[in-house]
Amino acid sequence: MRSDFEDIMKECQEKVGQGASGADIVLYLHRQGATIVESMKVLKEVYKLPLGEAKALVTAHPVWADEIKSADILHEELENALRQEDEPTSKK
Repeated sequence: MRSDFEDIMKECQEKVGQGASGADIVLYLHRQGATIVESMKVLKEVYKLPLGEAKALVTAHPVWADEIKSADILHEELENALRQEDEPTSKK
């Protein structure tokens, strides 16, 4: 976790108090260099959301689109590799 994470959390709480939306906070966090996981943690805390809702807000935001797409490709490749590994080998 970043050394300035608590400061960023406080700034986000102030922004929410001033009416910032979840999308505004995600964009702000992205610009501050926060990771997806850090962004989820902040949204979960400042909006008192379940983790699933925080994840959905963060991953649906356009600023994370390229990273989410890359992660989806990686997950798909991993699942395919694991499926192939689990398939019984055919005897010749």
